[in-house]
Amino acid sequence: MSSLHVLTQPESPARHLRAVPSQQARLSIKEAFDRLQKSVTKEDEREFFSTELEDVFATARDVERQLAARGELRNMRRIQPFFDWLLQYSKEMEILCNGTPYLPWVWAPIRLILHLASDFTNAIEKLIKAYGQIADCLPRLDRLKATFSANQDFQQVLAAVYADILLFHERAYKFVRRKGWKLFFCSSWTVFQSHFQTILDSIARHADLIDREAMALHISEARLWRQSAMDRALRLEQENLIAHSQAVMSWLKTSDVLQQDELDNQFEKGSPGTCEWVIRHSQMKKWIQPSQETEILWLKGKPGSGKTVLCANTIRFLKIGGSATVIYYFCNNYRMGYLNGLASVLQSLCSQLLEAEKALYSIAYEQYISKEKSSSIQNLSLLLHTLISTFDNVRIIIDGLDEWDSSHAQRMVKELRLIISKKEKNTFHKLLISSRELPHLNRTFAMKPVISLSDEREAIDSAIRSFADSSVSEIFKTLKDDSNTALDDRVQHDIQSDLVRKADGMFLWVRLVLGILERADSLHSLKLAVASFPRELGDVYGRILEDMRSCLAPAEYEKALRVLAWITFAKRPLRTYELQHGVTLHAGNTRFDHETRPLRNVYDICRPLIENGPHQTVVLIHSSVKEFLLEVMNPPVLNAITAQGLILFSCTVYLVKGYDLVDPAVPDLIHMQNLTERFHSLHHYCRAFWHEHLFDYATLTPDLVQDRSSTLALQLRLLCDVHRRVSEAQPFLEQLSDRSLTNDKLEQKLALLADMHYLHRIVREVLISRERSNEQRLSVQGANPAEDLSLYNRMHLKYEDVAHNLLRADLVDGLSPESLKVFKDCFAPSAFVCSYSGCNNASMGFGSQQELSKHEIVHGPRFRCQNVSCDYSVIGFSTAHALKQHNRKYHAPQDKIFVPESLRQHDEFVESTNAQQSAPAAAAPPTARYTTFANSDLAIFDALKNFDFDSFLHTDDPSGAFTFDNMNFNVFPKR
Repeated sequence: MSSLHVLTQPESPARHLRAVPSQQARLSIKEAFDRLQKSVTKEDEREFFSTELEDVFATARDVERQLAARGELRNMRRIQPFFDWLLQYSKEMEILCNGTPYLPWVWAPIRLILHLASDFTNAIEKLIKAYGQIADCLPRLDRLKATFSANQDFQQVLAAVYADILLFHERAYKFVRRKGWKLFFCSSWTVFQSHFQTILDSIARHADLIDREAMALHISEARLWRQSAMDRALRLEQENLIAHSQAVMSWLKTSDVLQQDELDNQFEKGSPGTCEWVIRHSQMKKWIQPSQETEILWLKGKPGSGKTVLCANTIRFLKIGGSATVIYYFCNNYRMGYLNGLASVLQSLCSQLLEAEKALYSIAYEQYISKEKSSSIQNLSLLLHTLISTFDNVRIIIDGLDEWDSSHAQRMVKELRLIISKKEKNTFHKLLISSRELPHLNRTFAMKPVISLSDEREAIDSAIRSFADSSVSEIFKTLKDDSNTALDDRVQHDIQSDLVRKADGMFLWVRLVLGILERADSLHSLKLAVASFPRELGDVYGRILEDMRSCLAPAEYEKALRVLAWITFAKRPLRTYELQHGVTLHAGNTRFDHETRPLRNVYDICRPLIENGPHQTVVLIHSSVKEFLLEVMNPPVLNAITAQGLILFSCTVYLVKGYDLVDPAVPDLIHMQNLTERFHSLHHYCRAFWHEHLFDYATLTPDLVQDRSSTLALQLRLLCDVHRRVSEAQPFLEQLSDRSLTNDKLEQKLALLADMHYLHRIVREVLISRERSNEQRLSVQGANPAEDLSLYNRMHLKYEDVAHNLLRADLVDGLSPESLKVFKDCFAPSAFVCSYSGCNNASMGFGSQQELSKHEIVHGPRFRCQNVSCDYSVIGFSTAHALKQHNRKYHAPQDKIFVPESLRQHDEFVESTNAQQSAPAAAAPPTARYTTFANSDLAIFDALKNFDFDSFLHTDDPSGAFTFDNMNFNVFPKR
C-alpha cells in the first residue's frame, strides 16, 4: 500500500527580506477567516487554532489505515499534491499572517472533515476527489522568484486563493457537521457542484496570474471576476433552491396556510395571563427541556376546557424562545375536517420542517422528486424521519386527536412515536398529544406523563376568573353607557364568581354564557341567565336551541336551522356572503335579488353556537356543537338527508341563475350590476361543490327525487332545461358528455344519476372539464382555460373576467362608486381562485394574482429547467425523465478533463473544435488550466493519449493548428 508522506523544503533566508504585507491582502484574508469562523462551533474553533500541518498529515494517514482495514481503500495519494502545496503556501503566507490566527485555518478544517467522513465511503471519496481537483488548479509556488513573493500584488493573489480554499472548507464543514448528514450528503453535494466549479475556476484564474507573474491591472480584473462569479454561483444556487422548493411543495400538495391560520385564530382566543401556568407545569418543563425525560406528553381534558388554546400558546412560546423547532397540527373536524387524515398531517409536518431549514428542500428534491417517488404515506413518513434527523431538538404538537376514530388515531400515534424514537446521541425529539379522555386513548398513553386539566382546577379556575372578569366588565360597561345608569359593582362581582364556580373548568361554557349575557337588557336578566344556565355542554346546547325556538318566529327558527345545516354540512368553511346567499334560497324562495337579499346578516340568530373564523368565514364555536346537532338528540337536530337536500336545492337555484353569465343576450353592464349587487355570491362554492352535494344526496336517497313534484325535483329539471337551451343557442361549445372519466370512483357515483339522463350528462361534462383542466396543468404545455369550450368552464371564465375588471376599475359607467367600493371590500380578499380542481383554494381564493401564482406552483409540473434563460424554467415538465432529456439536448455541460502535468507547465491549452450542435456556444474558459472536450468527442481524448505534447508545444509552427489521426485542432494562446 502506498502511503502519504510529508515533503520538507528549506526556506531561502532572503525570501521575505524587507517584505511589507499588503493591507488589502490582509483585509481579504480577515474577511474569509471571519466568515468561516462564524460557521464553526466554539469547540471546533479551539481545535482549529491549535492544529499544525503535521496533524493534518497524521489524520490523513490514520484515515488511510482505517479504509485499508475495512477493505475500502480509496486512493488517498490524490490529496498528496494538495498537502505538498500547503507546505509551500504556509511559507509564502507567513508575511501576511504573522501575528494573526489566520494561517492554521487553511489546513485545520481538512483534519476534522476527513476524520468525520472517514466511516462514510461515499463522502470520503467525494472529498478526496475534491481536494485533488483543488490541487490541480493551484499555482506552482516552487518556481517563483524570491523578489516576486514580496510583491504586494502577488500577496493579493495569495489572499484570494486563501479565500477560495476557506470557502470550500466552509461548505464541506457544514455538510459533515449537520445533524444526520450521512442521510443526504450525496444530495447536498450534487447541489453544491456548480458552486464548487466556480471555486475551482477562481483558484485556477488566480494560479494563472501567479504563473505569469501578472501585473496589478490583471489582478484587479481577476478580483472583479471572482466577485462576479461568486455572486453568479450564489444566485444560481438560490434559483435552484426556489425551483426545488416549488417542486417539493407541489409533491407535498400543501402550503400549510390553514394550519398557520388556525394557530393565529386559537392564539387570539387566549386572554392575557390565562395560559402561562401550563408552561410552568413540571411535566411541561420536562417536555420542553432538551433531555431524555418526558418524550411523550398527553394533555387531556373535557370538551371546551381550553386544550387547543393551551397548545397554541405553547407553540408560540417555543417559537419565540427558539430553544426547539416546533411543528404542529390542529385536527379540527368542524373547521378543517376535509383535510384531516394521516397523509395531511405528514404533509403539513414535512412542510413546516422544510420552511424551518430551507436548505432541506434540495435534499427532498433529490431523494424523492427527481426519483419520481409518489407522495404515499410510506414515503411521506420516510421524508419526515429524514428531515427530523437533521435537527437537534424538535417538538411535535398534535391537537384534537380525539377528532379521529380510534384506528386512525392509533396509527397516527404509532407513526409519530416511531419517528421520535429513531434519533442520534444528544438529539431530543418529543411529542405532545392533546385530546379528550377516551378509552382507546387511555390505553394508548397508559404509563405516559400526563397533564390532566381536571387535576389542575386551581390554575384553570384562576385563568377562567381572569377571562370572566375582563369579559363581564366589558358587558357592564356597555350597559352603563347605553342606559346612562350607575350599576352596583357587587352584582358584577357576584356574576363573575358564579361563572367561575359553575364553569367546572370549561372555558367554552363561560363563552357560551357570555354570549347570552351580551343580549341581556337588565340586571335581573343577567342574574337569571347565569343562575338558570345548565352545567353540562349538551344541556347548554339544548337550552340555547330551546331559547331560539321560543324567542324566534317559526320562519326565523327555520332560518336558524338552515344556517346550522349549511355550516355543518358545507364542504369547507363558508364566507359570510356565501352563507347569506345560501340560507336565503330555500323551498319558499328561489329569488336572490334586491327584494329578497338580506339587509343584515342572517346568522347572528345562531350565536353563541357559531363564531367568526379567519378570512371572513363563519364556523361552529366548537367540535362538540357538531356532535350535538347530529348525534345527541333523538331525533337529531339536523337530519343529514334534509340538510344535504336544502344545500343542493340552494346551489341548484343559483346555477340556474348563473347561466345568465353565458347568455349572449345579457349585456356586460347587467353582469357587472349583478356582481356588485352580490347576486353571484355562491358562484365559487357552487362551481367547486354542487356536484359533490348532488352525489351526497343521491347516496343518502338512492331514488334521487322520489317525489317528481318536489321543489328539488322541479329545480333539477329547470336546470336541465336551461342548460339544454343555452347549449343549443351556442353550437361552438364543446360537448364533453360523450367522453369517459379516468376516475372509476366518479363513474360509480355517476351511476347514481342513471335515471335522470340529462342531469347525468351535465354532471359528466362538469367532471370531465375539471379532470381535463388538471391534466393540462401537469402537461408540458400547461393549462389554458380559454381552450376549454365547455359550458361549465365558460360560465366561470365570464364570471372571473367581469369580477377582475371590476376590481381593477376606479369608476364604471352605470355603477355607483359606493356599490363598486362595497363589492371590492367584500370580494377582493378572495377574488383570485386556484384553477386546479379539488384544491381547497379552488373556491376560497386569494387577494391578488401574485398570491395565486405563488400558490398554483404547488399544482404545476414539479420538474423545471434550472437554466433561468430557458422557457422551461417556467413551464417545467411533469416527469424527471422528460427534464433529463431536455437537459441532455439543450444544456449538456462540457466535460472538463485536466491535461497532464507536462502540459500544465506551458502557456497554451488545447480545445476541441467539435462543439455540440444543439447547445449555444460556450464562453471561453477563464483560465488555461485544462483541456475541454465535448461528451461526444471523448474518442479524441483517447487518440491523444500517446501524443507527444512536449514536442508539439516546443514547435515553431506559426499556423496555430495541427492535425492528428485525421482530427483537426486549434491552439489558443492562454488569456
